[in-house]
Amino acid sequence: MGKLIALKVGGVTASDRSFYRGTPYDRAGPSVLIDAVALLPADAGVEDLLTDATARDFLAEAFQHRKFIGYNHVALPLLEKAGIAKHIDEGVLKLSGGVATLTNFVEELGKLRLWGREPSVKLGSASATNA
Repeated sequence: MGKLIALKVGGVTASDRSFYRGTPYDRAGPSVLIDAVALLPADAGVEDLLTDATARDFLAEAFQHRKFIGYNHVALPLLEKAGIAKHIDEGVLKLSGGVATLTNFVEELGKLRLWGREPSVKLGSASATNA
């Protein structure tokens, strides 16, 4: 079962008008406890994420923990802020909104981690994060 993590108390209304309550990220725990990340901010919400150091760090750590990360086009500036945009690999998937794209992302989650990312995130090597 997935967990919706939100920047603020609240949630999201889906296209079928159903409401999904989000867990505020400061109560969700560190990224090591999350299996994968899907960044799907709306245009209006991305600015808040860009100015939030905890959101940036959560994403950078998820990348370092070899998690699969899905993102929409709106989230690209956050990937840049977290230092991931220059290191996009097969575990960072653009979610264009189509069923095939989302199905592919979910299928990739079965691998649990992208172990091939290991060399790029080891301590002492060129890190994907902004220090």
